[in-house]
Amino acid sequence: MRSVFTIILFFILGLCISCGPETDLPPRPPVPDPGVVRRNGGCTDQRFLDAEWAAYQALLQAREEAAGILKTEIDRLEKIYNADKARLNTDYLNDLKKCGDNSTCSLGAKDTYDKWIEKAQVYHDDGIYVAQGNELAAREKAQQEYEAAVKDARKKYCKGGYRASGKTADMTYSGTICDLEGPFTVNGSVINYKFNFTPASSIAGKVEIIANGMRVTADGGGTYTIEGLETGKPRIAVNASVTGHSPVGSKTGVGTVYIDLTPIEGECK
Repeated sequence: MRSVFTIILFFILGLCISCGPETDLPPRPPVPDPGVVRRNGGCTDQRFLDAEWAAYQALLQAREEAAGILKTEIDRLEKIYNADKARLNTDYLNDLKKCGDNSTCSLGAKDTYDKWIEKAQVYHDDGIYVAQGNELAAREKAQQEYEAAVKDARKKYCKGGYRASGKTADMTYSGTICDLEGPFTVNGSVINYKFNFTPASSIAGKVEIIANGMRVTADGGGTYTIEGLETGKPRIAVNASVTGHSPVGSKTGVGTVYIDLTPIEGECK
């Protein structure tokens, strides 16, 4: 029994200990393939499905147009290169005729020809490189516009939510929150802790804390705020007092603990 009560005290004392700075997530690796990535999962609302389909069709159309522009530019560059090469070949042959048996003259004509061919090739290759870069930029822009449209439709038509997680001392948190503006509960381990939140708004409200297990109980409450919604790394800051009761006595802790929130991709159930 004393060991169980010790665990409860660890959590209560944890109320007085800051969780410290959050560890930064590693940078998202670049996506080497600029191909189509659809974001059509996780929501069954027909209005969302229709909006995603329209955005997807626009994405395909934009990619097709970008590919067409690239082909047109490559064709233009090939035409210029072939015309230049044909002209340079003619000039080179004429220069060789003029040189006759003069090997120095012939070598000079060959050197001039090689330099002009190299310049024509560089212009051709650089042009294709730029055209391919423009196509890639257009495809990436189209993908970004598609994802922005889907994100707006998801926000408008789909009910999102958060998964609760984190740890204070030996206490771990879990739960699913589908609506920050309605009552929700986060579970704590050890002796079946329940954090019952009653919002006053989407970012603040009151919390009731209860627990019961192994002849040990705990109760308390306070207030809470939602931090970091704008950063993409939100968490619940719980400011409360909790009293643990057991046959060997009671202990109260006052302070702040943090519960991490991870956005759910798609519809919250």
